[in-house]
Amino acid sequence: MSRTTLALLLAATACGRLDDVDFTRSATLTIPGTPGGGPSGTIGGIAAIDLGGKEALRAQGIDPGDIDSAHPRRLHLEVRDGASLETWLDDVVLRARAVGLPDVVVAEKHGIRTLPAGTRALDLDVHGDVDLKPYLTGESPTLGVEATGAPPTVDTTVDITATVRVDVNVSRLLF
Repeated sequence: MSRTTLALLLAATACGRLDDVDFTRSATLTIPGTPGGGPSGTIGGIAAIDLGGKEALRAQGIDPGDIDSAHPRRLHLEVRDGASLETWLDDVVLRARAVGLPDVVVAEKHGIRTLPAGTRALDLDVHGDVDLKPYLTGESPTLGVEATGAPPTVDTTVDITATVRVDVNVSRLLF
């Protein structure tokens, strides 16, 4: 057994499952403000979040061919600058998309306007049973953002962070 394999086995024993890796992607979105607010409805102009595909996986040390499955673990929104979330956002839905694959809901949050005043961060309700492997390894993978509410009264910058738990097949390392 090589030193690398032994070190990986010891790390797995100390830290949990060796074959689970968290893959994280972040994006910053700016929602244009409308002085005095605007009518409620779909909030347009929100760009999709680029998941980076195979290149992003490789950059985090994950060989796309070694992925057994990938499940959303956490999707977090945080206002960096501008209006707090409950003042303009009603609902948000994130959908995984890739060329040739059907859109699938990954996370959502409803009733945001009922949250306490000054809410500047929140975790979405994640659909952890969705396997994102075909999306992460597919062509042009993104997370589409669908939001409803009324535009904020000032330009608002929001950071979105997606964490996906990737189950990597490590059997080739052990034998």
